[in-house]
Amino acid sequence: MRIGYTIELGSITLSEQPDEGGPPLLALDVGRSMGGTGGRARIELGNVGTEVPAVGDNVRIELDAGEGSSVVFTGEVEEVARGTRTTVVQARDALAWLAEHEVERGYEEVSAGFIVKDLVEAAGAEAGTIEEGPTFPRYAVHGGGRALQHAQRLAALLGADLYSDAEGKVCCERPTEGSPAHHLRWGEHLLQVLLEREPLRTDSLAVWGEGAAGTDGSDKEHWLTTDLSGVAGKAEVSESNGRRTVTPKQLGKRSRTLIDGAIRSVDAADEIAEAYVKRLALRPVRGSVLALGLPKAALGQWVELAELPDSSNPVGRGAAVQLRIRGVRHRLSPSTGLVTELRF
Repeated sequence: MRIGYTIELGSITLSEQPDEGGPPLLALDVGRSMGGTGGRARIELGNVGTEVPAVGDNVRIELDAGEGSSVVFTGEVEEVARGTRTTVVQARDALAWLAEHEVERGYEEVSAGFIVKDLVEAAGAEAGTIEEGPTFPRYAVHGGGRALQHAQRLAALLGADLYSDAEGKVCCERPTEGSPAHHLRWGEHLLQVLLEREPLRTDSLAVWGEGAAGTDGSDKEHWLTTDLSGVAGKAEVSESNGRRTVTPKQLGKRSRTLIDGAIRSVDAADEIAEAYVKRLALRPVRGSVLALGLPKAALGQWVELAELPDSSNPVGRGAAVQLRIRGVRHRLSPSTGLVTELRF
């Protein structure tokens, strides 16, 4: 089956159709993941003639493995290296802009999601799905740190994942359970499986805020009490028979502690604690699989892996494994065709 693709590099358009013109595509490597500094693409071209992509040009990549075309990357040209026979274009997506943008701002009575969205837009990027999360009476974004660092800190408080989607929008989203969008079987779709059970090294989170918010209201920012019990939250994740369960307002034996002065109510503390352990509960297995081209795979989707070899199955012989996609990487070349790596 012929793999379809459309790659826009500024005014240059590449396609698998020979009559479309443009330089030949020699290799493509494009990936996005949760966390980090955003998605990247490496596009290796044949002789491009006199028309060469320029740094800052728009980049849009679509792939088609027979089920319709899907956008897999949107960004901009970061670097162009032109040789005698080939030209290599490196591209990045909008999340990288946050890593370059320094910001200093103060907020009052806004949600964590509002602050993330404001940081994204201040860096010149477009916000996608942004979790609202708890409201902070006061929150300061200090200069010296990049917008990405501040957004990552807020995402960690939210128990959310920060990433760019295929359209280049920056998202900050808490994981949720869902039905599998893809069903992949060993020997039919899967070429390689590298999975391992993730032990619960931390089984709970104790969250401590600051001030007298638990007894005198969140507006008492001038009043710091030695009794923090009124601004505290906790939640636990436990495991039994391979299933993980979240229990609010409980602590396990391997608890982690979070202290943050921006948290000024018991409701916010409880919400943060529960979101943190839910993220642990929904990631019982880590690793990756290599599959035949899967352009429709998207970050945050769930995938079911079936008929895995016993030696590669982290949950038990013959059992299907359902995992949430945290990383997608597509590689296209004449020698391998299109293959997709999914990371969990």
